[in-house]
Amino acid sequence: MGPGPGAYYVAGGGSPASYSYGPFTIDHTKCGTADSSSFPVYFTITDAALKSEANGGHVHFTTGNDIWACSDATCSGTRYPVEKTVYDPVNGILHAYAAMPVTYASNTQFHLSYGGTVGAARPDTSTDSTYGSAKVWDPHFQYVLHLNGYPSTLNVNDSTGNSTNGSNNGATSAVGQVDGGANFNGSSFVAVANIAVGSEPFMVCQSIYPTNVTSTSISWAAMFYDMYEPSGWFISISSGSLQFTATDNWAYSSPPTASVSANTWYRVCAMETSTSSRSLYVNGVLIGTNTTYRHPDYVSNGYIGRRPDGLYFNGVIDETEVSTGINRGIDWIKTDYNNLNNPTVGGSNPFFTSFGSEASH
Repeated sequence: MGPGPGAYYVAGGGSPASYSYGPFTIDHTKCGTADSSSFPVYFTITDAALKSEANGGHVHFTTGNDIWACSDATCSGTRYPVEKTVYDPVNGILHAYAAMPVTYASNTQFHLSYGGTVGAARPDTSTDSTYGSAKVWDPHFQYVLHLNGYPSTLNVNDSTGNSTNGSNNGATSAVGQVDGGANFNGSSFVAVANIAVGSEPFMVCQSIYPTNVTSTSISWAAMFYDMYEPSGWFISISSGSLQFTATDNWAYSSPPTASVSANTWYRVCAMETSTSSRSLYVNGVLIGTNTTYRHPDYVSNGYIGRRPDGLYFNGVIDETEVSTGINRGIDWIKTDYNNLNNPTVGGSNPFFTSFGSEASH
């Protein structure tokens, strides 16, 4: 077992005890008007220093499993859980989530720590029971499907500790909003866990890139369906309108709607806080709330890219997350959109003001 946070020392020979990269500085103006606790911050960075040692960089393991995220450069303060969605040891590419408190009144900062004699002694962080991948996602997340794998095979595994993996039915890997995504061709779908009736409040967030907004299509559904009594919830697009709908025995709520265009990325969050309150958010903005009482009696199956009556999705879907038993609120939703919209520095509306630089310790 390797040394824990704060156990740094001067190494013998020419090797430092560890390296750090940072500070990564989050722009507080992208974080709404309230703090978010244990928020899964996504970031992407490419730097030669983040190559593995075998490739001329300073990360010890070719898996990147010695990379920690911490509140300070030497990890003597708070350590944060990390999930690496991409690590390329040859080119120094890192895409990852780190769960931490994010403040709205001032910028939040964190550092990466890796390599050196300390990094070489670290255990596998990906499966760590406190700081591993699953701990990035709080217990309210029912499942988190990154739908990555591009340009190889589509990955439909769940990133939470619940092991509620998806089951792929013909979807293929594609370029996503972040990392890879899942391409749906109008007859493919991914089967996922359903949402139990009575789980309110619940929220579904996903990034969608529709290629057809005219015909009716479904990006997400949790439903029981037969010709006599369909029951459940679904996110749909029809005639250029995006909707979040509840249904019970052929009775439908009057859903809030948003205008959408083909071949454009949207971050969609649909939230039900009670049986008579359903809200739709698009790109961090509340579109509307429907207060019609509508309570599905029974839900049996969950789907990404399909509804069980034969309606499907055309386009790409990415980063699909379902939470139950919590109202995350508008500030979380705004932060989520701003983070995934540009998870780096530079470009249009970046989530970070700077990434800092490497230092040895």
